[in-house]
Amino acid sequence: MNDKKILIVDDEKAIVDSLKFNLEKEGYKVYVADTDGFGSVENNAEQLKSFIERVLSETGAEKVNIIAHSKGGLDAKYMITKLYMEDKIASLTTLCTPHKSL
Repeated sequence: MNDKKILIVDDEKAIVDSLKFNLEKEGYKVYVADTDGFGSVENNAEQLKSFIERVLSETGAEKVNIIAHSKGGLDAKYMITKLYMEDKIASLTTLCTPHKSL
């Protein structure tokens, strides 16, 4: 099994289910963050930070790879840059994220 941890940040069930199914089929361990699609970027980033810290603690991993869709990309980018999580994130891949809004 692949030792890479993937974290999906999105609240659209069809996207999450598809990504999770295909990544797990390839041997990745996938975690899905439960953030509020209508919540503020700041609050969601705090929730995301807590979730990642828990995943890292439970798995013993040093970093996670994040795949984020739409506003989830803004939440993740804020968490990495403003909440000092850059050393815990191996990569951030965003899909349809409006980066110029943050």
